[in-house]
Amino acid sequence: MFCGSHRAAQHAAIFLSFFGSCKLHGVNPRVWLEETLSNIKEYKINDLEELLPGYQNES
Repeated sequence: MFCGSHRAAQHAAIFLSFFGSCKLHGVNPRVWLEETLSNIKEYKINDLEELLPGYQNES
C-alpha cells in the first residue's frame, strides 16, 4: 500500500509471504536461504518444491 510503486508492492508481498511461511513452519529464514542456495544446483526442476520452507515428503 505504501511501497511507492506497484512493482515494489509485489516485491514486498513476495518477501512478506516468504517470511510468513518460514514463521508458520518454524524455519529460520537465514538458515533456509543459506542451505537452499548451496544445494539448489543439485536439484532437478521437478524436485524444487522440496526446497520450500516446511516441505514434508508425504510418500
